[in-house]
Amino acid sequence: MITAKSKGSETNLTQILFCLGNQNVDGKRCPLGFARRALPHFPKDDNSPESRGFVFSSFYKGLKPHEFFFHSMGGREGLSDTAVKTSRTGYIQRKLVKSLEDLVIQYDGTVRDSQKNLLQKLYGEDSFSAEYIEKHKIPDAELSEESFRSKYSWDRKLLESRYKYDDHKIKRLNEEVETLNRCRVRLREIFILNKDNTEVDYYAPIKI
Repeated sequence: MITAKSKGSETNLTQILFCLGNQNVDGKRCPLGFARRALPHFPKDDNSPESRGFVFSSFYKGLKPHEFFFHSMGGREGLSDTAVKTSRTGYIQRKLVKSLEDLVIQYDGTVRDSQKNLLQKLYGEDSFSAEYIEKHKIPDAELSEESFRSKYSWDRKLLESRYKYDDHKIKRLNEEVETLNRCRVRLREIFILNKDNTEVDYYAPIKI
């Protein structure tokens, strides 16, 4: 399941078979909230990993009582966060839907509300429907000038020996190569190269 990415992670497997690790409460180790200690099971001012929420046991072996309590402390906070976020994000989503439900793309390409107020000159500022946008690579834009010309330029002797090409046709072919090269240079200016300055990616709509 983990390898297929359908459910679970390596962390889950580690917690089941090896150990749960340190529990997280409010982004920190378990606090000293009970007379200078996290739980009454430990001496005062004890700052060892076990007394501050580190669970050495695994789910397979079973947790000790104080480990189970530490684990419950972290789990309770997670449940509270989930409950609070669910209500808040749900309300935000509802407000967004209600405010956007009367927006329409008109025949002139503008986005307007029910009162015909202009909200956008172009939908999404590019008139692209998001569900059709896909990532594409531009392999030729990654080539150096020398590699590009060696790949696309026509060898005059080869053309004359194998095909019936005159000067006019060879000139047209070379003009086509120059046009391709200008387009390639322009693409490199428009689309940002990645960190190693080689691959060029861009997003464009595809009709299904």
